[in-house]
Amino acid sequence: MTLKAIFFVALASFAIPAAQATAALGEHVDSVQSDAVAMGAKAAVVSNESSAYSVQSMKTEDGVDVREFVTPDGTVFGVAWRGPHAPDLAQLLGKYFKTYTDEAAKAKAPRSLHHGSVKTADLIVQRAGQARETWGRAYVPALIPSGVSEDEIK
Repeated sequence: MTLKAIFFVALASFAIPAAQATAALGEHVDSVQSDAVAMGAKAAVVSNESSAYSVQSMKTEDGVDVREFVTPDGTVFGVAWRGPHAPDLAQLLGKYFKTYTDEAAKAKAPRSLHHGSVKTADLIVQRAGQARETWGRAYVPALIPSGVSEDEIK
């Protein structure tokens, strides 16, 4: 196992929650409340950004802002975060978390530990940051509503 693969396995192990929790990305909007509870966040606040989607925003006890983007039929198609550290990605990515960790382990060596991305046909994850300030987003391209740009997921 390469040093890079060991790093990603170690990183993934820190992000896996001790208790099983409901995932968000690709799941029904009902999972947003489970995400808030699992991450110790205040109740999600809903805003209708357009007729094509709404955003459920929450803030964890340790200061991470999380936004979950929801289609009119209630499917979470994207998540974005900003804060002193990344949120529990296993919680937010749900069934896509394994794809993320597998692809991240296969990626070429990153230029920096503070930036990274995974891009497959089914999942895009982009993350960046520096000490005490990280941000990122993840989305499922096939689930983005018609007329909505991926640039709106932030």
